[in-house]
Amino acid sequence: MATDQFIIRDRMRQAILAFEAAESFFLNAHRRMENRLQADVDAYWAGLGQQVKEDMRIAAGEVEDASKAAAAAGLRIGAAGRIIARAQGYSKKPIKPKSRQREECA
Repeated sequence: MATDQFIIRDRMRQAILAFEAAESFFLNAHRRMENRLQADVDAYWAGLGQQVKEDMRIAAGEVEDASKAAAAAGLRIGAAGRIIARAQGYSKKPIKPKSRQREECA
């Protein structure tokens, strides 16, 4: 029983670390796009940004799966609850970066 709990806790730890890394990458990508022309921003999110968003969905889904496994095993989530709530927010809705309206200079 203790070995199973260790495995479940380790899975949760790994899922949270992967989610935090993916979230950091997503937010940094969003920040890099802040002062760009809207056409450049749209091109990024339509291209490479699609993989960034998909990585977020995968990592968020793994956090959800790991938290369900922990709950089924009767383990307390504790401080990870806030991270799980953030992950659920990413996995339940489409990830859309904020649109920036910036006029192109002639």
